[in-house]
Amino acid sequence: MYFQLSKCTFSQQFQYRESMFFQLIGKFIWIYINLCIWKALLAYREVGRSYEEMVVYVLVAEILLLLCHSNVAVDLAEKVKTGDISINLIRPVGLKWYSFWEQMSSNLFRLLFVGFPTIVISVSLWPVCSLSTENVLLALVSTALAVLLNFYFQYIVGLLAFWFKNGTYAKMLIGGLMSIFAGQKIPLWFYPSFLVTICSFLPFKYMVYEPIAILLGEYRGGEAINVLLMQAAWILGLWILERFVWHRVQTAIEIQGG
Repeated sequence: MYFQLSKCTFSQQFQYRESMFFQLIGKFIWIYINLCIWKALLAYREVGRSYEEMVVYVLVAEILLLLCHSNVAVDLAEKVKTGDISINLIRPVGLKWYSFWEQMSSNLFRLLFVGFPTIVISVSLWPVCSLSTENVLLALVSTALAVLLNFYFQYIVGLLAFWFKNGTYAKMLIGGLMSIFAGQKIPLWFYPSFLVTICSFLPFKYMVYEPIAILLGEYRGGEAINVLLMQAAWILGLWILERFVWHRVQTAIEIQGG
């Protein structure tokens, strides 16, 4: 069933091939601007990081953003508002995993037709630091956990729409938290110590920063494994919270507009 859902999503995305081309151009321009800024900053001040490392960070961060992109919170809020959520609730597949595979199929499509071409072009134009096979494998595992962690967070925020009946807060809340605490634009090693401390108590850095840090060899010995365990722990914690919220939804559901 999930395979058929992914197949349908891919077919739907193919209807917007021209959009993919413009997304590719936009993504490449964004990366180019970011790398120009980092090159200027690194030339102005020594910060203990090489330009090659920053190239890898910027490129991988964009890949992670493609994989972790999710509209599930906004979509759930809109469906609750219009009453269309009733259709999802009577489907033979659960709402959570239907939302997950629908979004992941769309993300994988963009990864194949926007992300990979962007990486290939970028690597041919800018220098990148060497990466060990062990770090690459650990980073792939961390990336998979980051995708799942990000989805659970967004899904929980989306479920709150059953009470708030408005999706405006969802996009603003998620965008703000991710921009500040996940290391999307600026690596956490440039953050002041107090902000790093705050990030350590939140799950967001495990969605972007930590997979890249593992890839770049920031951790030695079992430190990378500890990061993976922390990601798994956060997923477990959010799963428990999601089960609690979903139970409350089932006992107090109210459909508007249908």
